Amino acid sequence: MGAKWEKIVYVAVNLLISSFNFIRSFVFLNYLNFFELGQITILQTLIQLINTLQLGFLNGGYRIFSLRKEINAKRVNETIFTYIFIVSVVAGIFLTISYFIGSIQDGSVVIFGVVTGVLSICSNWLTNVYIATQKINSLNRINFVSNIIAFSSLLFLNKIGIYAAMLSFFIQPIALVVLIFIETKELIPKRFYFTLNTAKWILSFGFIPYLSGIFSYANIQIERWSVNYLLGTEEVGKFYLAIAYAAIYALVPTSLNNLFFPKAMQYFSNKEFSLFSKYIQSYFLILLAYSIITILLTLFLSEHLIIYFFPKHLENLKYVFLTLPGLAAIHLIAPIGLVFNASLHLKPILWAYASSSLFLMIGISFMAYVKLYNLSNFALLNSSVNIYISIFFVLSFLLLYKSLKTNISD
Repeated sequence: MGAKWEKIVYVAVNLLISSFNFIRSFVFLNYLNFFELGQITILQTLIQLINTLQLGFLNGGYRIFSLRKEINAKRVNETIFTYIFIVSVVAGIFLTISYFIGSIQDGSVVIFGVVTGVLSICSNWLTNVYIATQKINSLNRINFVSNIIAFSSLLFLNKIGIYAAMLSFFIQPIALVVLIFIETKELIPKRFYFTLNTAKWILSFGFIPYLSGIFSYANIQIERWSVNYLLGTEEVGKFYLAIAYAAIYALVPTSLNNLFFPKAMQYFSNKEFSLFSKYIQSYFLILLAYSIITILLTLFLSEHLIIYFFPKHLENLKYVFLTLPGLAAIHLIAPIGLVFNASLHLKPILWAYASSSLFLMIGISFMAYVKLYNLSNFALLNSSVNIYISIFFVLSFLLLYKSLKTNISD
């Protein structure tokens, strides 16, 4: 299979996976009550929280492999897996202490969230390795099989309820890890290996992008825990439709970024700037076409689908519409982010997301102060934060344009 077809199939497989996630989300909406949906949202939030503990090792390893530098792949791989083991031990100690002091209110959700989060770091790392080394065809197959296995757990939803829902999140990363280890045995770490020099070297490629991602995750954490604290778990459940839609919307842009990132980095590193420029333009046009089509389908079809399949969630559709402008904007700036990454102008990314967290906290504090906190205002604030980040990216790009041109001409 040619490289172009592999990429097309990769996006197609991810679309198929998105349809699985879409079906799973709406199965949850149909079978779980609002409190249970709130628990699932908290579970997903915990998984994301654990993923933030990777500290840039995954970002750095991905960039190292994407640049195809002369590296000791085994050493990098063992360092990253050793670090993941350290994270799991720390998480285990935290769980044990929390259990004995009685701070865990829903132990099953917390345990599932932490364990699944650690497994997700492993699966994300192995996925990064496969993408960076262009093993797209193998990744397509493994992604498809692991998601089918995870999806099958929903067959037990009527028997074990929310535990079947939680299992669907747990099974996918562990299935992916096992399948990749079976296919590529050299990725199985043979020893614990961790030195400060190797860690610093990996983080030199990934810490700033990671730190930017931390603020993005912080925004999610701040928003969801604020809704939970100010409005209650049931209201978090009502916001689940908008959260699920955002995750599904992001899948294609994320897939495209995974495909465009390694090649763009190589073009820029090799000073093939003409090819780099055309590549970025193509990337933007594809994202723009996707955004237009998706927005139109959402505006004209979503209400009919919700009325037909899930009428009790119709009133929650408004939160999807309120978050849609920001959702489209944040994904359309991905090509600018790729330019910043390739040219090593990383500070605009960091400052955009860091200041957006402050923007969000001020917005939530204001809502609490004037007692205007409701889901509609949280949805509007969510969209406003994403639009703010997008404007920051565009302005930074325009301000740095001369510097970027100088870099390219040099």
